[in-house]
Amino acid sequence: MKTHRKIPKNQSKPKLIYFLCNGFPTISETFILGQISNAINNGFNINIHAEYINYLDKKLLENNSSINRMLSKTYTQKQPPDKKIERLALALTLTKNKSYFFSLIRSANPFKFGINGLSLRTFFSFSSFLSNEKPDLVHAQFGPNGVKAINARLSNIINCPIVTSFHGYDAHAEPSKLHQIRKLYSKLFLHGDLFLVNGDYLNAQLVDLGCPKNKIVQLPFGVDLNLFKPSPLRTEIRTGKVKFITIGRLIKLKNQKFGIKLLSLMRENGVNASYTIVGDGPELSKLKMLAKNLEVEKHVRFLGSLPQEKILEILPQHHIFLMTSYKDDAGRMETQGIVSAEAQACGLPVITLGFGGTADTIRHGVTGYNLSSSNPESAINYLKELINPKKYDEFSINARNFISEHYDVEITYQSLIKIYKSLIISSKN
Repeated sequence: MKTHRKIPKNQSKPKLIYFLCNGFPTISETFILGQISNAINNGFNINIHAEYINYLDKKLLENNSSINRMLSKTYTQKQPPDKKIERLALALTLTKNKSYFFSLIRSANPFKFGINGLSLRTFFSFSSFLSNEKPDLVHAQFGPNGVKAINARLSNIINCPIVTSFHGYDAHAEPSKLHQIRKLYSKLFLHGDLFLVNGDYLNAQLVDLGCPKNKIVQLPFGVDLNLFKPSPLRTEIRTGKVKFITIGRLIKLKNQKFGIKLLSLMRENGVNASYTIVGDGPELSKLKMLAKNLEVEKHVRFLGSLPQEKILEILPQHHIFLMTSYKDDAGRMETQGIVSAEAQACGLPVITLGFGGTADTIRHGVTGYNLSSSNPESAINYLKELINPKKYDEFSINARNFISEHYDVEITYQSLIKIYKSLIISSKN
């Protein structure tokens, strides 16, 4: 049986934020977990509305007490039955009061919501809202979830400000699908209150899709400097022994093949280098085959997906972070790459290829090098310079200081809380 803390008469009830996401929890989206924790720590009540519970990552996070508390506040949307009559019957059972019934009617309007409205799929997309207290603010993660929130407000299910964070893939549109994506987001950009992006590159993408510039706020993902910090256990770098590392899903966009080719070139140049790849994905077998063909398989470690506590242990023991992301076959590029900021917080200089927003996360010639190229040979001279112990120490200190000044999570979290409070206050006036 749940107990509720009684609120003193002179104390207002904590404001409620709905966080909308895809699968929850997701290890590769620790920034979302951090934002939710930040809201809780600042006195907000939270509900998490997800398309599904991500049981694969839940197993890796099951010993995390804060994740378990979040899961107790997580609700998933009802899946609409395939048969129309069953879909209608379930929709009617979800409308427990008269206002929700009229919301169901509103959401079925084909002139407002198209075929998805008529088929009741619009209604089911925000069905998890129905059995919960109405929020004071919605923070939607990824554009499509922002669309759900707007549809819920237009159907009178909620009546509060809506913040939508775009993260990258949700703002990417191939030329043949550009019109379709602009149409999908037109209602979101018209009715949404605020849109958060992590940098200039993603900002420009949203403007190109039709988002008003005055509704966009740039707020980069921050790094917890108490967690990501240099390790006293790291061996001193010296010519002949260099440890590279890359962290990310094994997909074409992340381009870990660059790191393997670079490792091979470094070893051909007499450097006893090794390469650690953290992550899992469909490119694993191809990457292993490439390492074998280049005869460096003994010097490449594939560690698979790891929980954050393991990454915090392993990352600072390496010397140089390789940010290998580039432009994939669909034209998609990384918008920020939080892992390169985390690596610098640990004192690791970064080599980046400079695609998308990745170049903005380092200072060329100060905390690392931006190659502006996907050719591994373009990194050789930079790395020969960087593995000089004196130069390396200089870059390592610069990297930590740079992240402290520009990507401290405490600063970005404070900014986010100010945004929440400002929107809630303005909506009440």
